[in-house]
Amino acid sequence: SSTILIVGLGQLVEMVDVTTTEETSRESSRRQMQTQFTPQLQCTGDRAALLQHVSNLGWTFKPEQARAAIVGPNLLCISWGLCDGLVVLYRRTTATKKNLANDDNEVVMWQ
Repeated sequence: SSTILIVGLGQLVEMVDVTTTEETSRESSRRQMQTQFTPQLQCTGDRAALLQHVSNLGWTFKPEQARAAIVGPNLLCISWGLCDGLVVLYRRTTATKKNLANDDNEVVMWQ
C-alpha cells in the first residue's frame, strides 16, 4: 500500500510501503515484520500547464488547500485548491524522466 502527499503544484510524494520480515532468533520460528516507507518524488504530466495557468491568472498555489483521493491502484483524483474549482483525474503511467522546470530529479508518473 502507499500514501500520496501533495508537495507542490503538479508534484506528489508517494510513500511506498516496503515491508520486510525478519527472524527474531535462530531458535525461534517467530518472525517480526518491519514496515518502512520509501518516498518517491513524482510529477503529473500537466505540471508545466498548471504552473503556467496559475502564473497567467496571478494566483498562488497553497498545498494545504489541495485535496486528493486514491480512487484505485492506478487512478488518482486531485483538486489543486485553485479558485477555478477544477478536479483532475490522473492515471498512473510508466515512469519517465522529463525535464520540467529544469529539474532532472522529477519523475512523471501521472497523466
